[in-house]
Amino acid sequence: MKQSDRKSVAWWAAAALWLIPVAALAEERPPILLPAPALEQIRQRNCAAEMMLRAETDGVDLSGVARTIEVAFAAVSPHVGVMARVDGGLRALLLMPMSLPIGPAGPTRTLQGWDECPPHEESFRPFRFSVEPGLVLQNSPTGFVRASFRAIWHPVDSFFGLGAGFGSIADWQGSRAFGFSSELLLQFGACCAPPFWQLSVRRDQYPSDRDREAFVLVFGPTVW
Repeated sequence: MKQSDRKSVAWWAAAALWLIPVAALAEERPPILLPAPALEQIRQRNCAAEMMLRAETDGVDLSGVARTIEVAFAAVSPHVGVMARVDGGLRALLLMPMSLPIGPAGPTRTLQGWDECPPHEESFRPFRFSVEPGLVLQNSPTGFVRASFRAIWHPVDSFFGLGAGFGSIADWQGSRAFGFSSELLLQFGACCAPPFWQLSVRRDQYPSDRDREAFVLVFGPTVW
C-alpha cells in the first residue's frame, strides 16, 4: 500500500472515531421544547390560515346558521301533553315552557373543529328554573301555569339525561285552585348544548280539590 493511501485510511479512521461519540451525544440530547404560549400562538395562527383556506375552497360554512335555526325552533315550539285526572277525565294539553339555567356549569365537552381548528367547549348546566303556562283543551279551554325547579343529570358521552323536578301550580278548570306537583324527566339529545327533546311525567296534587288531581305526560323540544 502506498504511503498516500495509508495516510488517507488513517485520516478516515480518525474522523470515524471522532464522529461516533458526537453522534451518540446527539442521540442522548433531549428534544427542544417550545414554551406553551409559543405553541398556542403557532396553533392559532395555523388555524386562522386553514379556516381562511377552507372558506375560499368550500364556501361559507352554514353549520352555525343551521344550529341557530334548530335552537330557535326548539325555543318557540310548544309542548303537547295529556292529562289523566283521578275523576276519570282525559284531556289534551298545550304548553309553552320556558327555562332559565342557574348554578354552576356541569358536564363540559371539548369539540374540535375542522382539522382540530378551532376547538370550543360546550357546557351543560344541570339546574334550571322553569315556568310553564298552558291550556287544557276541552269544550271551553282553561288555563294553568306551573313554576318549578328542575335538576337534570346528563353525562357527556350519553344521548340520554335523567332528571326530576318539583313545583307549584295554579289551575283554572272550573274554579281556581292551587296545588303542587312532582315530576320525572327524560331528556334526549347529545350533551352538552341545545336543542334537546324532553319527556316529563308528573303528578299534580290539589289539597283543596282532590278530584282535580291528575297524572300528566308532556313531550316537546327544549333549549334548556
